[in-house]
Amino acid sequence: MSARRLVLILSNASFAVAITATHGLGQPDISFRAGHIYLSISESEPCDQGGMGREWIVEINPWTGARTIFADSDDGICAISGLIFSRDGRRLLLINSGHVSPFDGGWIQSFSPDGTSEIILDETDGFLRPRGSNGIAFDRNGDLFVVSASDSKIIRFPKGQGPGIVFADSSDGIVGRGGLAFAPNGDLFYGSGATNKILRITPTGGL
Repeated sequence: MSARRLVLILSNASFAVAITATHGLGQPDISFRAGHIYLSISESEPCDQGGMGREWIVEINPWTGARTIFADSDDGICAISGLIFSRDGRRLLLINSGHVSPFDGGWIQSFSPDGTSEIILDETDGFLRPRGSNGIAFDRNGDLFVVSASDSKIIRFPKGQGPGIVFADSSDGIVGRGGLAFAPNGDLFYGSGATNKILRITPTGGL
């Protein structure tokens, strides 16, 4: 059976959560525990606000309630506003909105099951401060979509690789940060707290 993922979108950008497949992922080298929850937590003054607060990704066993630290500030995470598993279930991707100075920083960080990570995309690939309540999503073709908050765009990365291509922008109604989710037919939904609206965008980029 192919991997199935469930991502919960939260309204507060200080938190993000992703859940592994409840069925076996089908690959012997994958060790993300089936059904476990990965939750981001920030202290009151996280790094993007100029504070010295710590940040974590916590792994939760929903059956026992046991919690373990999967990653923390020492792993380079900063102002997480999105978590999502890669389509093959092998990697956990994070939106790091970055430090308040420079404001237009930010990066996408990819974690393996053992907690090692690498930065796979940053502002040089076409976005300006990725941000949103889970402002990151994969389409059914494996392309990665990221909300570029500082310039009000949605950037598409073919097969998750840069450089990015502008999929939608302010002329389409994109306003700052927002959440992303795909419908089964391929339409992309963008929810903006700035406008209190949800936009539906077709696979070709039309509204």
